[in-house]
Amino acid sequence: MPTSVLLAVLAAAGLLALAPALVRRYDTTERQVAEREWSTARVVTRRRRRCTVPGRHPVNPPRRAPDVVPAAGGAAEPRTAIARTSARLPRARTAQPATPGSRRSAVARPDRRQYRRSVGIRRRRRAWRRLRRSPFAQLLRARPILSRPAAELDPDQRRRWWRYHRRRILMFLLAVLVVELAVGLLVPASFVAAGGTVLLLGAYVVHLRNRALDEARRRREHLRRLTEERAGAERAERARAIRRRRAAALAAARRAAEAQERAEALAAARAAEAELADGTYGATFLRGRPYQARAVGF
Repeated sequence: MPTSVLLAVLAAAGLLALAPALVRRYDTTERQVAEREWSTARVVTRRRRRCTVPGRHPVNPPRRAPDVVPAAGGAAEPRTAIARTSARLPRARTAQPATPGSRRSAVARPDRRQYRRSVGIRRRRRAWRRLRRSPFAQLLRARPILSRPAAELDPDQRRRWWRYHRRRILMFLLAVLVVELAVGLLVPASFVAAGGTVLLLGAYVVHLRNRALDEARRRREHLRRLTEERAGAERAERARAIRRRRAAALAAARRAAEAQERAEALAAARAAEAELADGTYGATFLRGRPYQARAVGF
């Protein structure tokens, strides 16, 4: 194996090993978790005693000494059944206070070694979980970079997929560049490969910039089309409103003309009836009734 490849692998392993510490150092949530782990504050658990059920044997006998009364024979006899039962039970050994010369106290101390071992195990598990959630681990565990989106994705999901895909490629190029620069501190010849990676990274950044500009241009065109469609819809709505008002005005004028015509026809009919009734037919100088009026019976 070439020396440069070996150094690159060692540098990548060192970066992966330092990733949990960097996350724990610069992440606010992880820093709070670490501070809680290293803190000496403890939460006291309060366990309530179980309620005693009256019966032959109590569930939880009392801690204090039972009340006794002197019997006839001079022996002390407990008053209650609970006290008698607790008196029959073997008495627990009371802890004696520790003397200055004694090697250990009667009260057992917690096993510091076991506690430290459990804390170390939890810390290693947490560090392993953080390492698995790190971007480098996700980059390694994700699909290949040259993969394609699934066919059943909708357009929104497809856009998100491509956004994540481009982010993965950029992260991969940055990781390769960092590894090559780290190896270049030991092997100056690796700066040539770093220069090629810088060119690739610059070209990809330019490509991403052009894509972003194209997407912004497409969004502006889409917004412009939406604005034009909205303005056209508003103009069409205003034209329809104007046509409705004109049609309503024409209908009102037509109804007024029809009402005027009906009124004029009714007035003419009434005038004709009045002339027929008096027999003058508009000639006021004639007297008497005409022959037709007499024949009809007027």
